[in-house]
Amino acid sequence: MFSFITTIFFLFSTPDSTGVNYFYFGNTNLLGVGKIVDDKKEGLWKVYIPDDPFDFPQPSLLQADQEVFEDKFSQERILFQIHFKSDLPNGFFQENYPSGEIKYLTFFKEGKPHGDFREFHKNGIMKAHGTFSEGKIDGAWEEFNEIGKLVVQGNFKNGRQEGEWVEQLDYMPGFYRKGSYLLGLKEGEWVLTDESGEISQIEIFEDGKLVSVGTFKAGDKELKGGNLKKGSGIRVFYDLEGHMVAKGRYSTGIPKGDWYFYFPKSDKVLAEGRLYGSDRVGLWYFYSYDGEIIDQQEYYSNSLYSGPNSQGLTFQDQWSPSSSPDALQSAHQSIFNSRYNMNGSFLRAN
Repeated sequence: MFSFITTIFFLFSTPDSTGVNYFYFGNTNLLGVGKIVDDKKEGLWKVYIPDDPFDFPQPSLLQADQEVFEDKFSQERILFQIHFKSDLPNGFFQENYPSGEIKYLTFFKEGKPHGDFREFHKNGIMKAHGTFSEGKIDGAWEEFNEIGKLVVQGNFKNGRQEGEWVEQLDYMPGFYRKGSYLLGLKEGEWVLTDESGEISQIEIFEDGKLVSVGTFKAGDKELKGGNLKKGSGIRVFYDLEGHMVAKGRYSTGIPKGDWYFYFPKSDKVLAEGRLYGSDRVGLWYFYSYDGEIIDQQEYYSNSLYSGPNSQGLTFQDQWSPSSSPDALQSAHQSIFNSRYNMNGSFLRAN
């Protein structure tokens, strides 16, 4: 998460000065302000965003000046705050949303995240909570939705998921997935349950890949969950009442091929396109309830950009480490628009 941030700090060519210094932090939409003592960054540095951000900022690590800062950057628009000791991030770290609300709070020790970590929704509700140790997540981890309900719970060991985990399925409201991780990968039997704990379906994973699924139980109904054989075939998802939510193809344990998502409690297609692992790829179509195409988007695998005219779109504005990338959740989640192309979301993606 913080690797690119700290890399930016280390790349600066620092003049011998004890005054206030101004540097672009990766691009012309981010300007850092702080002190350099004996060629080393010291104390609190703040990174600002401009009053009128560029839609397509230019990559830059160059030094700026006070006039540029005062003319184009508001002192109220702080994106990052981080403390330094002898050129290494050391101490309290904070990232804000562009609108000013706190997004992340954590600590660094000798250049690595270390200690309590907290992430927040824009409304101030806790989004994630855990602990870093020498740059890796270690110990208990929890995630919450925007109303404070616990949706993910488990443990990390030396940066990898380990042992029993519970994860809410965003693309299937009212369902949870429970099972175990081994060395950071889903392994063995996982169960899908409703909020009462009633088992709806059993999944089998090997080395983090889905190899088979059982029938889906919705009340008194038993529905076909797919025809996966050794991780290849069709997978179908349903809601609590047995209405189809999504249907598509898996290959060797991961989503790969055509997928369809449906309007709630209907057989009408909401969106269709191709998935490759955790990415949407190629042309996706989005429909009205009457079946008319209301939008279409071109997606490129392993890219933050959905097309040549995008403004920094990313299909999942979160770095959450709670599980390996879930293609269905990514595909079902709303696209995140940001004018701050290459801001904190860009930094965390590296």
